[in-house]
Amino acid sequence: VGALAGHLRAAGVDHCHLSLWSSRMSHAVFNPTRNAWHDVAAGSWPDGIVKAEEDMGIGGMHYVHNGARYKQRTKTTDYFYFNKRSFPPLSLEFFDGDGVGHRVVVRQPGAVSLAFRLDAQIKSNMMQQYKSLEFQGDGTTKRLSFDARSSAVECRFSYEPKAVVHSNGVKIEAIAYELEVADSNRRQLLIDQEDRYWRTMKAKMDTTANPARASIKKHGTFSDDEDANSKRADLGRMLLAGAFQGQEDQ
Repeated sequence: VGALAGHLRAAGVDHCHLSLWSSRMSHAVFNPTRNAWHDVAAGSWPDGIVKAEEDMGIGGMHYVHNGARYKQRTKTTDYFYFNKRSFPPLSLEFFDGDGVGHRVVVRQPGAVSLAFRLDAQIKSNMMQQYKSLEFQGDGTTKRLSFDARSSAVECRFSYEPKAVVHSNGVKIEAIAYELEVADSNRRQLLIDQEDRYWRTMKAKMDTTANPARASIKKHGTFSDDEDANSKRADLGRMLLAGAFQGQEDQ
C-alpha cells in the first residue's frame, strides 16, 4: 500500500484527497469497457432472490407451471471489521460469479441487499467441497464459503457499530440457493434460462448504468480533463485487484 501511495503521489494524485465514487448511491458496479464505476439505480439489480425468481419466471406461483425455484442451501452470518476507518459509511468490493465487480456502501441506519450468481468453480478443503466469495475492504480480505451445490446467493449488508471487543464494520447475512427443478427432463433448459438471466444482468450493467464520478482533488481543484479520467480508471483497476482501499469522509 505504501509503494502504491508513492506511485499515486508521483502521478500527481494525493490519496488523502480521494473521494471514491458517488456518496449518494449504495451500490455500484465496475464497467471494464469504460474502466469506471457506475452507480446502480434502485430496481436495476435484483435486491433479493425473490426478485431474481420473478424476473426469470420461476418460483412462487410460477413453480406450479415450470417446476423450478431457488431452494435454500446454507445461511451464513459474518462480520467484516474495519480497523482503519472508525465511522460510516463503509464500503466493500467483490466479484460475483459472472465477473461483475460490485461495490456496496453501508450507512447507519440502513442496509443494502443484493442477489447474484456464485462462481461455478467448486473448491476442495480436506474432505469438504464448497464455493466461495471474497470481499475486500479497509485493506483486507474476507472469504465466505457456501454449499457446493449453490448457484446463487442473496446478501444483506448492514452497519455493525463499534463494541468493546471489536471495531465498527459491516454485517454480512448471506443465504445461498440451489436451482431446484422438479422435472429432470427440463433441468438443462431451466439451467440455461438461469444462465441467460444472469448474463443479461451483466450486459445490462455494461450498457445502462449511470457513471459514478470519482472526483480527484488536484492542486486545490477538481479536474475533469483526460488526465484525471485516466487516473480514475487506473485507480478503479487497482481497487479491483485488491491493491488499495481508499477510505475518506464521504
